[in-house]
Amino acid sequence: MTNPIPSELLCPFVVAWRGRCNDKADETGLCEHHRAMKCSSCGAQATHDCDHTGQFVCGVPLCDGCHGVNDANKSPGTWGFMNHSHQRKKVTP
Repeated sequence: MTNPIPSELLCPFVVAWRGRCNDKADETGLCEHHRAMKCSSCGAQATHDCDHTGQFVCGVPLCDGCHGVNDANKSPGTWGFMNHSHQRKKVTP
């Protein structure tokens, strides 16, 4: 079944492992639910969920300037999140 709302009027928030939100966007460009979400790392408007998976999907809201990172030198722990965190992306000059 196709969504009757034109894609340019849909909320662009990307839900981890599901894709773009299918709810109608308001004047802010986001749906009511996602408009209220702030980046867990820096507090800016969130644009997507962290898609890191361990035992479950992380799903923490992040902005385009932040991402999830894993410390490859340490154990991920039983659930896969022990050394997973969120931070600003490093800008390469």
